[in-house]
Amino acid sequence: IEGKLIDNEKSIEELAIGDSTYLIVEIVKKNIEYVLSEKKVEKPRFSEEDEEGKGADWKKKAVLENNQFMKIPLKLITSLSTRCGRTGLENLGNTCYMNSGLQCLSNCQELTKYFLLGLYAKEINKKNPLGQKGYFAQTYSDLIDNLWKGTSRAVNAMDLKKRIVVKAEQFSGYSQQDSQELLQYVLDGLHEDLNRVITKPYIAEKNSDGRPDDVICNEQWSNYLQRNRSIIVDLFCGQLKSKLVCPCSNISVTFDPFLVISIPIPQMLEFEVIFVPLDIQKTAAKLVYLSISTAILGDFSARIIEHLKLPPTSRIFYAAIQKGKIIERFSASTACSATERKGYLFAYEYSVDSLPPSVKEADTYFLELNIQYLTKGMFGGYSRNLVNYPLVIPFAAQQTIWQVKLEIFRRFKVFLPKQDAKTKDFPLRALYQLYFNEERKEKSPYTIEIVNNRKKVTYMLIRSKYAPCEFCKDGSHDANCLFNFPNEEIMTLGEVIKKLSYPRDFILNLLRRETSDMIDAKDMKEHFELCRDLRSESIKKTQKERNISLYDCLESFSVEEELDAKNMWFCPKCKKDVQAKKKMDLFRLPSILVIHLKRFKHKSSSIWGSHKKIEDFVNYPRIGLDLTRFVKSSPEVSGGCLFDLFAISNHYGGLSGGHYTATCFNAVTEKWYYFNDSSVHEAADEDVVSSASYVLFYRRVGSVPTSTLPLPPRAPEEKNKQQSLQ
Repeated sequence: IEGKLIDNEKSIEELAIGDSTYLIVEIVKKNIEYVLSEKKVEKPRFSEEDEEGKGADWKKKAVLENNQFMKIPLKLITSLSTRCGRTGLENLGNTCYMNSGLQCLSNCQELTKYFLLGLYAKEINKKNPLGQKGYFAQTYSDLIDNLWKGTSRAVNAMDLKKRIVVKAEQFSGYSQQDSQELLQYVLDGLHEDLNRVITKPYIAEKNSDGRPDDVICNEQWSNYLQRNRSIIVDLFCGQLKSKLVCPCSNISVTFDPFLVISIPIPQMLEFEVIFVPLDIQKTAAKLVYLSISTAILGDFSARIIEHLKLPPTSRIFYAAIQKGKIIERFSASTACSATERKGYLFAYEYSVDSLPPSVKEADTYFLELNIQYLTKGMFGGYSRNLVNYPLVIPFAAQQTIWQVKLEIFRRFKVFLPKQDAKTKDFPLRALYQLYFNEERKEKSPYTIEIVNNRKKVTYMLIRSKYAPCEFCKDGSHDANCLFNFPNEEIMTLGEVIKKLSYPRDFILNLLRRETSDMIDAKDMKEHFELCRDLRSESIKKTQKERNISLYDCLESFSVEEELDAKNMWFCPKCKKDVQAKKKMDLFRLPSILVIHLKRFKHKSSSIWGSHKKIEDFVNYPRIGLDLTRFVKSSPEVSGGCLFDLFAISNHYGGLSGGHYTATCFNAVTEKWYYFNDSSVHEAADEDVVSSASYVLFYRRVGSVPTSTLPLPPRAPEEKNKQQSLQ
């Protein structure tokens, strides 16, 4: 029976017990386990050395060196007779944003231990002009004491709000604000009050100059630590790699520190795909799939195969088609957004069984076969017309020209009249030559040609002619060459492709003559005009599967983009403001990773501009967020890529009438709690992972965070430079 074990300390009102609630009482003998049990809660993992803090001598570990104090379990510092962090924060008038952010920080146990043990007092920097002479840190410490060592169900954070206003005036008054922005100011305020660097040295920046990323990253990280060292840096600070590429080919690489990383939520878009089955007798089908903008075409392949119940040997080849011809080919790793505005997206089914066993899929050549038919004009003569789309047939480079011809013949054989008594016993070559004539005779229904893409060569300024054909060596006209070679049973497709005089796709053309008396119907032309409409069926299926993951958001964050005209970059090489290409990557990860989901999108379409909230559900893991594939540095620099969730700042509603709450894991009770201003209760599963998530707090799995104590020795040249500047 699904249920929830009752906390004996809670009142009936807190438990929300009503007339429709069923209570089950189980009575067992002593030392016998209960049959009824609550669903096991997924708990974030703390430091592997937490157990070392147990025992009577735990106070000896309450020291800053190597962050030893973090090994002490939080339950030893607090008392079960107090609220132990299950304390609400009173709403002072639209201050739910502040309450939400502060509850998340309060449940960052490493930072909370630092304040509960009074270690902050040893590190207050009263000389820092960017700080508040320790008053900010002291006020925050008082609040943490009230939340974790007090007995009140809710406390007031007015004193801390006043200190925040000193740093950021926009938080004065009682208008609605952003919890993510408040977190940035609180972390920065604590850092400046607790900065271990008393006198900040001047450090000249160096250019990347093509040096290895790890070298530049460590150099800039060392420079940053020369000026910034605090418990906030120990816990929350990481590095992003920022790469800018100018149109003049100049590349700039920097590694910027961050406390909170803001990542976009990719939009769900509709992609229309026209599917062409392997069996030529079956008609094409229109499909529509919902997918995120950063999804790759390979994601569609699995959907198509499952939706249309294709055999397991089926694979998909993608191409953009306009006016019956392929204008661009795509690999399975191509982003779906890259296919937009490039023609109709076609998905061709092929089978790995059709290739020789020794051929790998990566070595397959996809041969484009354009299909044309002749029609008689009003004034006599004939014109060529393309059908709606070409065929794509996979071949291995070592297959012979004769094998290529036979495969084409096998596919189009279905459009030929049934064999009569005269042709029934014809050999395959004779049957092929009967219908696929290679001398362009009028009576032959089909002819295979090589599409001629010869370049024009201009001479004598005015006159021009085509470059000689690679195959027939003729340069006087632009006619297609016959797909005909004297040694076609020996010559391979790869050898023919190598004859191309300049890089291009090798394309064949299949010409169909409706004037031939050997075939009477127009079935082939009509067949390529038919297309089943399966859009409503496919869209319904993907709407059920609609799901954006945190990994999708991280993919969007790392996508290369071009700067717009309002955010141009000044290139030091060409001395111009340019719309450079920019790419961001995670490089050094902090012990506490704070991820801000960019749910508010600015719309500049209106005169005054406006903001729109993205309400899409983002699925994020509670346990085991693995960032390995997103981090572009070595393990020594990244510091570990596995994280567990311990707090969420939630936002409900819109911009004007929204409301913030928090969902946090309590390290003492080892339970999740839902904080709604002054109200605190145990959290349900839907409160932990919901569409309201706005800021996520993750803790690295592993050892205690590295301390920035003591300060590293300064290099002699840096000392001399600092003295000369003074």
